[in-house]
Formats: sequence, C-alpha cells, structure tokens
Amino acid sequence: MMKPSSAAKNPSYAAKSSGSAAKNPGSAGNTGFFRQVYGIVDKIPAGKVATYGQIAALMGRPLAAKMVGFAMSQAPAGLPCHRVVNRLGEMAPRDIFGSPAFQQKLLEDEGIAFLPNGRIDMKKCLWDPPIPAGDCTSSGCDFP
Repeated sequence: MMKPSSAAKNPSYAAKSSGSAAKNPGSAGNTGFFRQVYGIVDKIPAGKVATYGQIAALMGRPLAAKMVGFAMSQAPAGLPCHRVVNRLGEMAPRDIFGSPAFQQKLLEDEGIAFLPNGRIDMKKCLWDPPIPAGDCTSSGCDFP
C-alpha cells in the first residue's frame, strides 16, 4: 500500500512505487495495453475527469475497465492519475492515494465540482475528448 506521505511528495503519482510492475508496466505482458492507458490519461485536461470504462472504450476495449484500473495502480510518476474515477464519480480505492479525501483535494484544486453526496458532478466534469480520425487501439490516441 502507498502511504499518504508518498502521495504528498508526488500528488499525481498513484502507483505503488516499489512494485516491479511500476518499474516495468509490461512485466505482466501488458506493455501495449498499459502504454495506451497512460497515453490517454496523460491527455485528460485539468478540470476534467475520465472513467475507467471511458478509457477502455477509447482503446476499443469497452469491457476492460477493470484492467484499466489495474494499469492505473501501476502508473508511472507524473501521470495525472487523480483525474481517473469510477463511473459514479467516486474516488479511487483508499490504498491508491492514502485516502479518498486526498484525491478529492487534488481535484478540487483543479476546479472539479462535487455534489452534496461527495461524488463528482459528472455532467459538468466528465472529459469529452474529440474522437480521433484513427483509432486508439495500436499506438494510443492522437487527441488535440
């Protein structure tokens, strides 16, 4: 598990820093999949969020939301992992950022709107990327 102090040092780093998959995302044979996920996540603008399922669909793998979540748990430093949430607008599991409150604070600092129930206002904040002319299945998406 990642300790809150580690997250505080690098707030956009959601991965477990000592795992071998964090050093080599392809260690489980998922190099291409992980790179595609990270390429899409890197394009989510501040003030917007994307869901695990949305990322999977952009990759042409609409049933791979859980695999996207696994890729996010192994993400490299510097990736804006805090901008990826579940379809209900809820924060990542506790062990990723140390606490859901920490991820919420990062998002609030970027202007993300929250509803009274603590979930993200997905109608206002869901990223709506332009659909690229090609596809996102081989080398990642080429979003503007």
